[in-house]
Amino acid sequence: HPGREKRRRPLDEIAPGHPAWPAWAQAGLRAAQVAPSAVNRQPWRFALGTDGAVEVSSAGRDMPLAPARRLDCGIAMLHFELGARGAGCAGVWEPLAGVAVARWVPTRI
Repeated sequence: HPGREKRRRPLDEIAPGHPAWPAWAQAGLRAAQVAPSAVNRQPWRFALGTDGAVEVSSAGRDMPLAPARRLDCGIAMLHFELGARGAGCAGVWEPLAGVAVARWVPTRI
């Protein structure tokens, strides 16, 4: 429906503990939060590792990672990267297996 605002999952749901994350990661999360997804499912979740990398995984860890979910996570990853880079953090994505899709490893903050 044109003009109708899309509902977005709260940051607390897609990235538990996010208030303690660095500013560049917060910017990445805000960008990922508005990323489009199939049927507005937003099947991604983010986690900050102890090494400072941010992992993106598919929600519903008990479900196989269908191609549409992987694509949705990829769209969120692009948005996260744009937000992080806009906040001054360069990095690279490292692919992971299973529901853990990839992790953003900062190379320059």
